[in-house]
Amino acid sequence: RIESNQKKDDDLLGILLQMRDQISNDHIRDEVLTLILSGHETTANVMSWAFSYLAKNPKIRKQLEDESDNAIWISEDRTPSYQELEESSKVASAVLQETMRLAPPVWVAPRIATTDCTIDGIKIPKGAHVLVSQYVTHRNPRFFPEPEKWQPERWLDANFEKSLPRGAYFPFGGGSRKCLGEHFALAEARLILLLVAKNFRLSGKFPKAQPRATYRPKGAVKNKVSLR
Repeated sequence: RIESNQKKDDDLLGILLQMRDQISNDHIRDEVLTLILSGHETTANVMSWAFSYLAKNPKIRKQLEDESDNAIWISEDRTPSYQELEESSKVASAVLQETMRLAPPVWVAPRIATTDCTIDGIKIPKGAHVLVSQYVTHRNPRFFPEPEKWQPERWLDANFEKSLPRGAYFPFGGGSRKCLGEHFALAEARLILLLVAKNFRLSGKFPKAQPRATYRPKGAVKNKVSLR
């Protein structure tokens, strides 16, 4: 885009290129690569787990299908506004939240202490490596009854998420380094869930996990796809 001298400011690349006086081209390239890579594999993993859980839970799958049937924007074959998508995807959102609880896209968050500090009575020296695991924290029975069970209905209670203390549920991280693609990823995932549920049913063997930098299924996730 730089070589063709295209001036476009309605996408992220255009916004970054407007900052060329402040940041280098290498910096811009690194930012774009980070967004592409972190925004692709993580969402793909979540969708693989979500459809695998749905295949095991026909009751929830039926609720999702009903929600997709009631979505006006799908029947009108158009792209919804963000607000319209939120209002028409309560079940889809619950499916995603519960899937990210048990299969968080990033399952551990490493940090380095910048100063000496004491947290909950534990002394942490400057320079210490600290690991905070979404996978472990999301299975705390104090906050999530029957923590090993996939129960999207828990998120349909408007008061449930409000009752969680800060840090009990953080699939996108938290603080100043919280994932900047959170809202985009959730919107994208809701769209995929509802559009697939409107037309298809997936069934297959539930995959084993292969935790790497991301919490991914081991190998290819093979499914039988049938029309509704």
